[in-house]
Amino acid sequence: MTRLLTAVANWLSSHEYIAIWAEGIALVAIFIWDRLDSRAQHEQTIAQLQIAQEQAEASRNAAQSVINAERAWVMTYLDWWSGASSFIMENTSESRTEGRNETTTARLRVICENEGKTPAWIDNVYGQMEIIRTQTPRTLPQRDQMESFGPIGPLGAGKDGQRAMDLTCKGHRREHEMLSVYVLVEYHDIFGMNRETHLGYTIYDSQNMRREDALPNRDT
Repeated sequence: MTRLLTAVANWLSSHEYIAIWAEGIALVAIFIWDRLDSRAQHEQTIAQLQIAQEQAEASRNAAQSVINAERAWVMTYLDWWSGASSFIMENTSESRTEGRNETTTARLRVICENEGKTPAWIDNVYGQMEIIRTQTPRTLPQRDQMESFGPIGPLGAGKDGQRAMDLTCKGHRREHEMLSVYVLVEYHDIFGMNRETHLGYTIYDSQNMRREDALPNRDT
């Protein structure tokens, strides 16, 4: 037995490179297995995250659908101010410092209707008017360039409210010119969401005004 053990020891000693090679193969195999296992776990984690994300998106969509079904929807339109004796007034004044000053005033009212199922609170109404020619491109004015007409207050579902608006701009209309009115209504609903309604109108004379339906950026 002693001779056998000695022979084995001598063989291992003389063939030590085989043991080192076998150990190296084992380490490489362990590394490869670890990488494959980590990759499988990573892919599984990614799949779980994607499922969670899809579930969260579905929950958000469902919640938004409930909000849209129950929220307030404020629709607005313009009309003439019924208490006015004249709907469009042109004024001219003279000043030594400023010279001749021409202005045009339109006496209007904005009507807000709550077409939703829950109350809306009209926080502020803004308006602006300008004289344009037929082909003049119409842009959206900045809020600080518009006149504020204040709040209207709460509107229950199916209710309406209104605000009188005297809008004034510089100049008098000439041939092929008209008045362009832009109104912005700010409101919030029972969900605490701040919302806006925009509308634009073109006024041709004291009998004719038309909503600017062809300009969606001014009528939403």
